[in-house]
Amino acid sequence: MDDLLFPANMPAITGENTGQVRALVEIPHQWGVNSLAISPDGLRLASAYEVVRVFEMATGEQTASLQGGEGVAQDVIFSPDGALIAVASSDGAVRLWAANAGVQMGVLRASRTVLTSVAYSPDGSWIAAGSGNYAGEPSD
Repeated sequence: MDDLLFPANMPAITGENTGQVRALVEIPHQWGVNSLAISPDGLRLASAYEVVRVFEMATGEQTASLQGGEGVAQDVIFSPDGALIAVASSDGAVRLWAANAGVQMGVLRASRTVLTSVAYSPDGSWIAAGSGNYAGEPSD
């Protein structure tokens, strides 16, 4: 599994060095991957679908499996300080997890049933979540 993740000292991707880029080969989700996020310090990778899996970038070792709620994880993001992971889910919730411990810290509920995206403000004081227009009606 050591070839699965980008090296921490990889140079910026440019037209001159694209042949040197190694891609992720396999992330063990049964149905695919909806979202990926790299921690601000570049040490961890989170992937989302039926659960959120957290990996060490240097080794590829899975360090956590975050499960919660009834829905599919649609989007995942680390907080700007890397302490939390926010997950938007198809059950209409954003779940907040302690990134190092894998412990659920809270749940934010939305009026929509499917949340498809999540974002943090640069200072980490706000979380925004977006939904898709699955009912064929205008979005709020």
